[in-house]
This record gives sequence, structure tokens and C-alpha cells, in this order.
Amino acid sequence: MGSNKLKLLAISDTHLGEETSLLSFPRGLQQLWRTLAKDKAFWAPIFPDFDPDKRVQVEDLVLLGDIPDRTLSSTSQISANTHAFAMMLGDALEIERAVYVPGNHDHTLWTGYNGAPGITSYRGRDVVRNGGCLNDRAEEILSIFLGYPIGWAWWALEKAANATADGFVFSVANPVYAREVAGSTYAFAHGTHFRSEMVPGWEQGLLRAGGMSNLDHLLELDLKPGGNLEEVEDMTGLEEAVSNFVDSLWPSSKNSPTSRSDELWYLLTLLREGSEMIRESPESSAVFSREGLSNGAADGRVAKLTDEHGEPSSDSLERFRKLFLPHLKTHLQDGSSGGEGLPTGELVFVYGDTHQGGWGELNVADRSASVRVYNCGGWVVDGPRTHPACHLFAVDDEGQEFILDVSFAKDLEGKSVQVSDKTLLQLAGRDAEHRIEAVNRAGLAFGRGWQYLRRRFG
Repeated sequence: MGSNKLKLLAISDTHLGEETSLLSFPRGLQQLWRTLAKDKAFWAPIFPDFDPDKRVQVEDLVLLGDIPDRTLSSTSQISANTHAFAMMLGDALEIERAVYVPGNHDHTLWTGYNGAPGITSYRGRDVVRNGGCLNDRAEEILSIFLGYPIGWAWWALEKAANATADGFVFSVANPVYAREVAGSTYAFAHGTHFRSEMVPGWEQGLLRAGGMSNLDHLLELDLKPGGNLEEVEDMTGLEEAVSNFVDSLWPSSKNSPTSRSDELWYLLTLLREGSEMIRESPESSAVFSREGLSNGAADGRVAKLTDEHGEPSSDSLERFRKLFLPHLKTHLQDGSSGGEGLPTGELVFVYGDTHQGGWGELNVADRSASVRVYNCGGWVVDGPRTHPACHLFAVDDEGQEFILDVSFAKDLEGKSVQVSDKTLLQLAGRDAEHRIEAVNRAGLAFGRGWQYLRRRFG
């Protein structure tokens, strides 16, 4: 199947710095490194002749939002964990370009860099090329991701740039990055712009507590109202409609270990889901091709995001189809920033945000075509009984699509992934339980309702 090269590799919702993220633990990073760098059985469906002594080449690594968790972790926490994450990926893979697409938990990094609400072209905006920072406003992003200007990751980039003419490129794309591979257009967005909180009335439906003013009072937040998403005319209008609201709902906790939004996040999660989602721990990491997914090879392990008629299985994708997809197509066809735009006849949409993972074929509103959709899952443990959907999305050198599902139940030698006397999943799950208990003790609007939910769904 050719060289060990991927055109695209995407990862989302690592929530680095958050104690419930598997990749905030050194042992978690080590497990992912061993899978990507050394596991021949894992890579066999894509690279039958995989050589663990040679790194897999990646043209575009897409960091699909909520990579550092700026809302739930302090700046020092996310800087240390994200820098370690970047070092791990740089050692496991040979990456030509990394593209950062902000999510909701790290959106303030984008507005701080851009200086105001706004978007880039779907090609993104380069901020590092050949070992040099192209824009002083990018220093905060680069310090968190690469340790700029004196971190080990940045030093390695400068050293590599001095040794070769083809240096590493780091770009930022908001809210969409896209490119064409083998006749298909691949569009990547976190999912912030079609979250339930973006739709007017979300807080009444979740809290039944009298609306935004009560929510704002209870959590001592200074929430900025968003615009009407049904009235925006393009992607720029969509970003302007949600930007200030997103930044006020998920602000940076700065130098505090957590913020009031920490409690809000768990409050919304608990009331939205009602109970803990159970996902069994896969025995080992595995790769599933698009054909294998269609044939049911990953049933019970990779969620199906649409039904047999192409209808979405979640409200999230319904909002995508109604509120985001029309603007996405126009955005991709726009060639104003150079080039002729991208075709949208064979469109593949990859997103994160929900932590669900999965794939599907989504009918568009007029049923004239479909959009293939993939969700990259997440790396946050919601409770002691759940293994998160630790998915990566990949496209190989021949244009074939894959979901890479990484297991943290056992290491490559078949032993449990241990940290001291507990497994990594147990430790992260314990932190999730502690967070839930803290929210419950705070009695945030739903005290009695949450007790009911625990008795009802316990």
C-alpha cells in the first residue's frame, strides 16, 4: 500500500491539564506513544509492512479543538501538559504540518491571538514556518503548544529548520480547516458553533431554573449573550454570533487551578446526559477502515452517528445540518484567499466536542446528497466504569479513511496500564467522581434534582 505516510491525522478533545484526561498523565502519553510508534499489529490494516524503527509520516496533523483545557486548568497546568503532548507526538510521528482548530474550552486562545472575533480561510493561517514565529500575537499559543521561545519542542524545531530547507509548519484555522484528498474534500471543525448552548433557550431546557439571569447569578459568571444563529448569513457572521458568548461561558482560568466554569461544565454535562455513559474497555488498540465500519466490524466499539436512512442519531448532528453545513459549503467554495475554492460534492466532515466518537452517512436537508461524518471522540474519563472513545481519524496516502481506536486497558505487553497501585482509568475516573461530588456539594441549582437523578439512574 505504498509508504508509511498519512495525508491526514486528526485528534480532538485531549483536554490537557484536566485531571480526568488520560493524556494529562505521563503514563497515558507513554501508552499513546507506544501505540503510534511501536505497535505493528495496530498499524497493520494501513501499513502491512510497518517498521517500528521508522516514524509514520503525517502531512497534516489536525488538532481539532479542546487540546489544552484552558477553562478547567491553570495556565501552568496546560503549558506543561500540552508541551509534553507535543514532544510525544513529535517523537512518535514525522509531522510536516500541524493545524490547530480551536474548540470551546480553548477558544479564548484564538480571540487573544486574533485580537477580535473573526475567521481564517479554510486553509488556515501559518504562524510558524521553518523554525521561525511569523506573528508576535501567536506567542501565547506557541508557548503553550511548543514551549516558545526556550522549550524543548521549540528548540527541536529550530534545530530541524537549520538542518533542512523543508521545515515544520504550524497553522491556526478558525473555525474550519479543509483540504482535498483523492477527490474528497475533508473539512474539520470542533463543533462549538452547533453546540446546544449556542441555541437560544438552552439554559431553560437544562436547568429549569428561570433562565440565563439565574444561571449567571448562581455561578457568578459574566455571560455575554450570543446572536441568533438562524439569522447569520455566512461563516463570519456565525463566528461573530457565538464568539463573545463562548469566551464568557468557557473563560480562561488563568493562574487558578480551576474556575467557576469548572462547576458549570459538570453541571451541564450531568443534566444533559442524565447518567454516566458506559463504554467497555477494549482489550487492545485497533484500526477500522471505512469499509470495515460499513460492514459492522466495529459494532459495539465505534458508535453509529446516523441511522439507516441517513438521519442523525443525536441533536448535535441535526444542529450541524441545519445551522452549520450551509455556511460550511459556502466557506469551502470561497476562493477569495487564493485558489478556486474546494468542491463539496464529496464532502467528509470531521469534528470533536461530543466525546462520543463514531461515524455515519448524513443526508443533507434536501436529501439530494449525503455527507460522511466522523467524530474523533475524546480522552476524558467520565466515571470509573467508562473507557472514553479515544479515536483518531486518518486518511492514508491513497485516500482511504480510518478510525484509530486507542485502548488504555492494557499496554503492548498485555499488562494493565498501571500508575502506582491503580490503573490509569481508575485514577482518571476517581477524579471525575470527585468533581461530581464537589458540584453536588455546591448545591448549584439542581441539588435536589441531581439527587433524584442519582436515585433514578444510579
